[in-house]
Amino acid sequence: MIHVYGFHTLPLAMMHEVFNSLLGEERKRDEEYVAHHISSQAIAGLSVCFFLLVLIPSPALSLSPDGISLLEIKSSIVSDPLGFLADWNEHDANPCSWNGITCDPHTFRVTLSINGESLCGFATFCPNGSLCDPFQSCPPLLWQNDDMQCSSNGFFSPERNGTVICLRNGSVILASNPYDKHERVPCRLTGTLSPSIRNLSSLEVISLGFNGFSGAIPKEISEIKSLKTIDLRANFFSGHIPTEIGKITNLEVLNLAFNAFEGEIPPELSSFKSLRVFDLSGNLLSGKIPSFIGDFTALESLRLSYNQLDGIIPEEIAHNCGRLQNLHLEGNFLFGRIPFTLGNCTELRSLTFSSNFLSAPIPSELGKLWKLENLDVSRNSLGGDIPPELGNCTKLSLLILTNLIDIESCINRTMVDPVDGYTSKDKGEFNYFTGVVPDSISSLPYLKVFWAPRAGFLADFPSRWGECLNLEVLNLGENSLSGSIPMELSKCKRLIYLD
Repeated sequence: MIHVYGFHTLPLAMMHEVFNSLLGEERKRDEEYVAHHISSQAIAGLSVCFFLLVLIPSPALSLSPDGISLLEIKSSIVSDPLGFLADWNEHDANPCSWNGITCDPHTFRVTLSINGESLCGFATFCPNGSLCDPFQSCPPLLWQNDDMQCSSNGFFSPERNGTVICLRNGSVILASNPYDKHERVPCRLTGTLSPSIRNLSSLEVISLGFNGFSGAIPKEISEIKSLKTIDLRANFFSGHIPTEIGKITNLEVLNLAFNAFEGEIPPELSSFKSLRVFDLSGNLLSGKIPSFIGDFTALESLRLSYNQLDGIIPEEIAHNCGRLQNLHLEGNFLFGRIPFTLGNCTELRSLTFSSNFLSAPIPSELGKLWKLENLDVSRNSLGGDIPPELGNCTKLSLLILTNLIDIESCINRTMVDPVDGYTSKDKGEFNYFTGVVPDSISSLPYLKVFWAPRAGFLADFPSRWGECLNLEVLNLGENSLSGSIPMELSKCKRLIYLD
């Protein structure tokens, strides 16, 4: 039996399994490299992980040089509400007994781990990168694990204001939003990043994500030639991205997402030779997408979402894309066509262009992306027929062609209509396709979510749905379809939402 729910009445508990698998996996891939560099401790992106070469002197000697440098970094932290760093003592011989510090007895490498989530005692973010916030005006999606469930907005950029609420073991907990400087439950480290970090000469990984650091990134960070990873996501860093970072030519991960960086992407970053993860999403960056990104032959994940970038998507971006798995450009002011050369990026698994001003038809060359799992082209000005070649993307599980939700209202909490949940102003969806839903798409074996309301489809309701063993969400509402709902949909045993 197929259960049909209206959009605003769909039980959240029935939705969480759909989006947990779809929206969390690609973020996990981005963390694999960081985990590789922090030895046996698998520390998430919220950790602060430093690998330092420390010679442990005898107790009679003064604090080791790396210990002194760590104390200088501590001095720039203005708030440590839980006293996590209270036992960092200048009278110790070395930092190996300090909170958050472990020393390898054989290599003398030091690991500094300050996990933002651990400090606060609960998860503020769901694994897909969205805030746990049930009060947003976007349609809520549910994620949960053994002891935590969160309301999140899996399709859209995270909220920047408001109280975060999650459930832990059935009890409601109030969490502070890391984007809100007036935390209700202060627990994260706040302060600036000290230029003394230059003295940690064997530092390989710096990951200070999801804390309250602010100010500029010190240009002195470029003096640490051993750095492989800079992960400063979800803080309050501001100003321009330091051009000096381009001097760290062996950098493999640069994640500055969800801060307040402005200006253009510096051309000096073109010197990277081994960059694998490049994430500048959720900032105030402007200008064009630089074509030199096409020279990053090792690039696996490119995320420039939710900035103020304009211009066309450069075709050069696909010149050396043999390893590219994630390309996220949504929420900018990009115009022109989707480059057909992206069909050469055969390792792509996630491709999102939503909320731009892209036009012309979807290029049929995307049908070459046989590993593609997620495709979102909604909220643009695309038209023409849906290319049947997309049916060659046999791994496709999430396909979003149109979306009537006003993302701006999600972020700014503007008034929503109490009946349909949408804002009364223009909903901002200008994609208008012609023709029908190709049978090759409706028959995709792994398709879980097919979202295309008011897409301009004509003719009969699609009748070929294959075995549809995985289909869970189908939205073809507000199209000009005729005929009856085919009995073949009764095979879709997992279908929980039909509009």
